[in-house]
Amino acid sequence: MYQSYTNDNVQVPEAQVTIRVPAEKLDEALEQIKKDVVEVQNETRSGQDVTAEYVDLQSRLKNYEAAEAQLDKILETATDTEDVVSIFNQLVYYREQIELVKGQMKYYEEAAALSAINIRIVAEETIQPVVIGKWQPQGVALEAIQDLINFLKGFIDFLIRFILFILPVLILIAIPFYLAFLGLRAIFRLLRGKKPKKEQPQSTSVEEKK
Repeated sequence: MYQSYTNDNVQVPEAQVTIRVPAEKLDEALEQIKKDVVEVQNETRSGQDVTAEYVDLQSRLKNYEAAEAQLDKILETATDTEDVVSIFNQLVYYREQIELVKGQMKYYEEAAALSAINIRIVAEETIQPVVIGKWQPQGVALEAIQDLINFLKGFIDFLIRFILFILPVLILIAIPFYLAFLGLRAIFRLLRGKKPKKEQPQSTSVEEKK
């Protein structure tokens, strides 16, 4: 909740509410919200079809799990140290990818199960029009304020999603590449240490006596 002012400088309350309801109860919830309301000025609905993304995640999960199972079998029979290190690094990568995909699938499942309803409640005094000729400046001002609120809300939502979802995903993706880089560097150093040293050709000199 917060306070706003009318044209007569009278303080009036406003509120912003966000609720989540089961998707199948959306219409019923909207009817209950609008019941006994003086006036609904604006109502919009939006949605995102994530079916294709979800199916793609299922396919990726299946491939990752198959690769993990195959690498587990190979690791059981591997004896060479370099092979073991390489297979282990690949297992770490695929297991992290599996957890990442499962997390994305869970997010889509929860998002599909619930609908979000954003409600802005304003006092009736704040929407009384100020008419100058045929011009209503207050209507323009209210639209501008609403646009600003929507922008701030979207920007804050983006920051929250970036910090809690996108940034951890980028970190999880970067970790296996960094581990693989360390593993490859260690292997290269080991191989360099095993290279035989080249022998210098022997030289002979013959002194001729006259």
